[in-house]
Amino acid sequence: ARDPEVLCVVEDTPQIRSIEACGVFRGVYHVLGGRIAPLEGRGVESISADALEKRLENGSFREIIFALSPDVEGQATAVYLAARLKRFGLKTSRLAQGLPAGSDLSYADPATIAAALSGRTAFDKGEN
Repeated sequence: ARDPEVLCVVEDTPQIRSIEACGVFRGVYHVLGGRIAPLEGRGVESISADALEKRLENGSFREIIFALSPDVEGQATAVYLAARLKRFGLKTSRLAQGLPAGSDLSYADPATIAAALSGRTAFDKGEN
C-alpha cells in the first residue's frame, strides 16, 4: 500500500520508474516537468512549483523527498523548492549522494568522494 503522507518530487516521469525499480519507496510522486537551468533559459516558471504548493495545501503530507539529479541544476531546484515550501513545516530531505554500488573508487571524481564521505553510514546503527 502507498503512504499518501510521503511525497517524492522528481524532475520527470522516467525517474519514477527508476525509483520504483528499487522496490523501497512506498509514497506518492509529484513530477516537476523539468528543473531550473538558467543557462538553458529555464527559470522557476519552467517547473510545476505552483501545482506542488497547491498539492501541499490540499493534502496531508508529513514529508517531502527531493529526488532530483545531483548536478548544479538539480541542487538549485531542490534548494529553491525547499525554501519556498518551508512554510508548510514538513520534514524535507533529498536523496543521499555518493558512490554507486559496484564502482571502483579509483575512477570516482572528488565531488562524488566528498559526498560519499559526508553521507557515510555506520556498519551498525549503534556505531557513531
